[in-house]
Amino acid sequence: MIQEFFEKPVNREKLRNDLFDGLEVSKNRKNMRDFHKYPVIYLNFKDDESNNYESAIEYLKDKISDLFKYQGEKINIENLKNDEQTKWKKIKDMKENETGLTQSIRFLCDCLIKFYKRKCIVLIDEYDKALMNSFEKKYYDEMYSIIKSLFSNTFKGNDNLYFGITTGCLPLGLNSFYSGVNNFYECSLLKDQYFNDCYGFTENELNKILSDFGITHTDDQRDMIRKKYDGYTCHTNGQGTIKNLYNPFSIMNFIKEYSSKKGKKIEYGDFWCNSGKEIIIKKTIEENELSFTKNFLSLLYGNIIVIEAAKEIVLKENYNEDEIMIILLDSRYLTLSDEKEYKKNINNMDDQMTKALLNKIEVNNLSLDEPESTEEYENSYQIEKYKHKIINEIEKKKRKYV
Repeated sequence: MIQEFFEKPVNREKLRNDLFDGLEVSKNRKNMRDFHKYPVIYLNFKDDESNNYESAIEYLKDKISDLFKYQGEKINIENLKNDEQTKWKKIKDMKENETGLTQSIRFLCDCLIKFYKRKCIVLIDEYDKALMNSFEKKYYDEMYSIIKSLFSNTFKGNDNLYFGITTGCLPLGLNSFYSGVNNFYECSLLKDQYFNDCYGFTENELNKILSDFGITHTDDQRDMIRKKYDGYTCHTNGQGTIKNLYNPFSIMNFIKEYSSKKGKKIEYGDFWCNSGKEIIIKKTIEENELSFTKNFLSLLYGNIIVIEAAKEIVLKENYNEDEIMIILLDSRYLTLSDEKEYKKNINNMDDQMTKALLNKIEVNNLSLDEPESTEEYENSYQIEKYKHKIINEIEKKKRKYV
């Protein structure tokens, strides 16, 4: 949709000016000044299933070749200088070497500005898919180097770049990829002051969607929709927390299923877990025995836990528990909470669950100033003391509640 909005069309007969009619973006005159004005370069790694580094390079050559073919249909490349035409053809014919490949998008920006007289917008979607696939297939280091060089050449010091957007599920190497890039903003569920209500459908948006598709529902059915597909939360850089964001992928698949089975029993499918995002998740949970940890069992029971929030994820064989939790959070299998809910959760935790989650050593090491009492009273007092201890030890810096 970003490409549809910004990209300057060549064939006026294929204009879709009505695509954004009635949407919020079309109601702002300032926004519409940029409508259909820029050359847009769009690269998507979602279908990268390369089995080794050599096939990954061929995949990248093919994807970038398609970019040059697409743009070549919209401009007359014969107006470029001879050496530029030669380089263009070399990239298009997939004959460029690896170094030239990592510089190709920047070169495309240099060429397009000569025709459009405007800087380029670069969109790179699901960049982490290529890295996750390379990690699974054992050529991660080489692929990481190529992606890093591609990003650096495209975004760093590119005078013909208007702006760029990179999307991914996991924040893999972003700090090093964008090292030295001016005006770099990282937006995520952990902190986003600009797009914090855009990670899912809000309650009002969901109501409108269900209404538009003629889906009527009882309170019980709405509660089930909320239970299955609600849950995203986004922190807003000190301005508060946006809660109750519904998974768009799951909601749209639910509507598709509902529409195809009118008159039949409503089924609330598990759509997100089959969306292809679970490569790293399965590997990390299985190899790090997460299923047997106290915090993981606590999550399954519906409790809130506290974790250290790493700024980025580095793919490796072994992870500590907090790193695994961040992977689950970024993959949308966990959601953020806040300190208020955490305290409430601790206070409301039943005694049996508290005992199950406590290590015996932790209980025995509690400093109890009360006189000896019955075993039942002592256990109860220890549990309350422990809860109070947890709440008082909350450290806000770099801590997240999930």
